[in-house]
Amino acid sequence: MGSTGEPIRNPVTGAEHRARIELPHGFEYRIAEMGSGTTKATGTIKLDLKDSYGQFAHIHLSNKGVVD
Repeated sequence: MGSTGEPIRNPVTGAEHRARIELPHGFEYRIAEMGSGTTKATGTIKLDLKDSYGQFAHIHLSNKGVVD
């Protein structure tokens, strides 16, 4: 069981491609990078997601939302 993440790769050259979402007034994060994620889990709910969507952000929250 585990998860990994990495940058999106150009399908022709294999070079890393960066993309991000900016939410200046977001309540969970301000900036998140998009990437490729892989997750595998066993148990009651089995997952085997290879090269799927990944979103990576620094999360620092209080009971009022994002702490800048």
